[in-house]
Amino acid sequence: MITSITSTKISLIELASCLSNVLDLISPLFMNHHKRVAYIAFRIADELKLPQAESNLIVLAALLHDIGLLSLQDRLDTLNFEMDFKSKNLLLHGLLGQHLLENYIHATKVPLLVGAHHLYWQDRKDCSLDERTLLGSQIIHLADRTDILIDRSQEILGQVPGILAQITAYSGTMFCPELVKVLSRLAVKEYFWLDLVSPHHTWLIETNLAHQTIELDSYDLLSLAKTFCYIIDFRSSFLANHSAGVAASSQALADLMNFPPQESLKIKIAGYLHDLGKLAIPREILEKPGKLNHFEYNIMKSHAYYGYRTLETVHGFEKINAWGTLHHERLNGQGYPFHIGANELTLGSRIVAVADIFTALLEDRPYRKGMSEEKALQIIQNYTEDGALDPDVVAVLKANINVIHRAQSEAQKEATLDYQKFRAFQE
Repeated sequence: MITSITSTKISLIELASCLSNVLDLISPLFMNHHKRVAYIAFRIADELKLPQAESNLIVLAALLHDIGLLSLQDRLDTLNFEMDFKSKNLLLHGLLGQHLLENYIHATKVPLLVGAHHLYWQDRKDCSLDERTLLGSQIIHLADRTDILIDRSQEILGQVPGILAQITAYSGTMFCPELVKVLSRLAVKEYFWLDLVSPHHTWLIETNLAHQTIELDSYDLLSLAKTFCYIIDFRSSFLANHSAGVAASSQALADLMNFPPQESLKIKIAGYLHDLGKLAIPREILEKPGKLNHFEYNIMKSHAYYGYRTLETVHGFEKINAWGTLHHERLNGQGYPFHIGANELTLGSRIVAVADIFTALLEDRPYRKGMSEEKALQIIQNYTEDGALDPDVVAVLKANINVIHRAQSEAQKEATLDYQKFRAFQE
């Protein structure tokens, strides 16, 4: 049973915007791509005078539209304007994104919009979408392909005729003719294009939409965190159940250390989100079968920084962020990325750090097999003696190893089953 806690007000647009930031960090070629697509979609929806609630859903889906792209190469393939969308592999990422988001409880149309965001207009009769959802998906499709055509190394206004000519050439086949007309009306306004190559599109989205908050109760927060956890972890078979294990271990430790129920729940959410920054790490590095070289290790280390900065701007997530994304900081100040020491690391952060190490040591990784409880505890004890980990947290882990390991194992089994369903969907 989920313990009830006071509802938390957050902006889903703000949260999705932050998530899009970390998704786009995987390559400089995609920097702010999701936000630009969201801005174009927002302007098209505004030109059509769509109701605000409908426009919000379209923008939310646009901010997450490529969430199903699991590798850097998959993302690079989308840079081809005339992708063969009949190809299963190239259609798949939208459907994978839909599958990952299908439990998105407050925006039920968002998964459908993401799943169909590359549907050709000429193939619309082959889908089962209702008219309004089809319209939204077509807006995102047109916005996405428009952004792909922009050469950010060149002056933007001189590119407009060529971009419009290419879009218009696919009116009635790739794109909805009415939406192409709407884009053409927008295209004569210089501000529209200048916004796209300046930071203003981000500010405009946040100003117009981020204030649309929604109250999330205990179930909502856990559901949202679990959804994001799977988006993070399902990119790699070796990490598919890692965050679920960290979340369960963290909550078990917090319960044993007499955290109030609402704080215990927050630390579970922090465990689910602790590796958010790994969305910026190429899958090829996450799954490398051997030891990472110095360059690769530096890239891997950046995930803690990106996770912290991503959640830092989400109002209402301050404690969850500090507890979760500081899991590589150490009491002796030798952790990363901020080298925070004992004076600044709260008990929640210390618990998640121990839970992360304990979970990781027991797991199979590309370069080693999972360890036994005994060996894992010995390594953790060594860290403690070096002044890296909190001795009180480690003492609770050692004294209650069976309880904590059982909670971790059950959570990871559930996550593994969900991952297997996800893989079956891919195939």
